[in-house]
Amino acid sequence: MSREPEAILDSVVQLTEQRQLDSLAESLVSTVSQMLSIDEVCILDVDKLTKRKGGLDGQRNVSSASLAVSVKLCIEQQREICFSNGLHQELAVPIIINDKLTKVLLVSAPLLTEQDRVLLRGFAKVYENYFHIVVESETDSLTNLLNRKAFLPQLYSSVEIACDLLQEQAQASQDADEELKLWICIFDIDYFKKINDTFGHLYGDEVLLQVSALMKQVFNPQDLMFRFGGDEFVILPAPRSRRALIELCQEFTQNLAQLQQERLGGVRISMGIVGIDPRVDPGTLLNQADNALYFVKGNGRNQVAFYGQLLAEGKLQRPEIEDDIELF
Repeated sequence: MSREPEAILDSVVQLTEQRQLDSLAESLVSTVSQMLSIDEVCILDVDKLTKRKGGLDGQRNVSSASLAVSVKLCIEQQREICFSNGLHQELAVPIIINDKLTKVLLVSAPLLTEQDRVLLRGFAKVYENYFHIVVESETDSLTNLLNRKAFLPQLYSSVEIACDLLQEQAQASQDADEELKLWICIFDIDYFKKINDTFGHLYGDEVLLQVSALMKQVFNPQDLMFRFGGDEFVILPAPRSRRALIELCQEFTQNLAQLQQERLGGVRISMGIVGIDPRVDPGTLLNQADNALYFVKGNGRNQVAFYGQLLAEGKLQRPEIEDDIELF
């Protein structure tokens, strides 16, 4: 086993080179595998264990028994658990983020020495500390929403999930308005420049804070919310039917209309929405949502429009060739 100081230092360097949460988890899995010369290692997201198939990040042949014994005890007792069945050992190391056990580093090997366990605790702590740094780099400093940098990997992840949904629903005969889909919702605040020019940028920031707070109140934690900059926001909702999404957007716009009634008579937005089709390039999907937004802005504002519906009604024309666009 490679445990020389140089090898350990190289592993830490590789871990801290990561700038995105997914690659950070993958790097930790790879580092532990190489350092301990084992294949069975993964990081489990505690919140997703019951919501996604296993909730495994970087899964490598970890048995269901591991989840039932080591991880269950680790979560219940909020501490490191080492379980042995005589043939091999399973070690579950808690990963604490913001004083909450959010992930578990799970390792299975024929033999884990005390030195192995010390290394695993150390790597888990490095992951915890660097997780905060990466999250901070992907968070908008004013609104505490995700920022533009965090958007691209989340969009590609949504496209993958949309592909799974498409396959699951291929055999089902459902009303189109009731089918679960993933969406891209882009909106900005109507006449926000006028708000800044009239009342000042500090007041404009207060409006942005109120809008972002309302987003968090109306949408749920599974809905990914981004501030792209200025008064432009993007939401990648968790799977919803078109009907459910319309109802949610209506609730959001109605609540916005109650904000700043005295000075602004309420806050209003223009929003463009497109359903995520895994057969369409992510850059094109973003462009389509943006086209729907600009249609609304050019036709009275204070509306929510679906790209597909605008096409069907002849209000927008599909380009003959939709070139890939640069997202950033």
